[in-house]
Amino acid sequence: MTKRFKMDPTIKLRWTRALSSGEYKQGVGFLRVVRPNGERIYCCLGVLCELHARETGGPGFEPAKVKGTGDLYMGVNNVLPEPVRKWAGLSSTRGGLVAIDEETIKELTTINDEGVDFQFISDWIEKNL
Repeated sequence: MTKRFKMDPTIKLRWTRALSSGEYKQGVGFLRVVRPNGERIYCCLGVLCELHARETGGPGFEPAKVKGTGDLYMGVNNVLPEPVRKWAGLSSTRGGLVAIDEETIKELTTINDEGVDFQFISDWIEKNL
């Protein structure tokens, strides 16, 4: 029997609000990247990691060891660390599968990296996770 995951409703609400807030600039490829001017750019999952750090006293992001790569959160730079996945109640370290239409299913990280905006992602999370 397959275990059915149900996202924690409180975390889901905070995540969708954060994605819709305009506080986070969207980027692709990594959980978070800090530009030379100090600007922070996030993937939708990076926003969830940021919330995890704030709400649990988690370690926060560590600066990238190699220029041009994403900062690390719990040693990971492009998917959710397992403790964050469990904390949020998600089924996948890639955020879960999104049905785009009747024939197309993609991972949440994929649609983020393809340029689907945070508002669409927030709305999808609210309705489906």
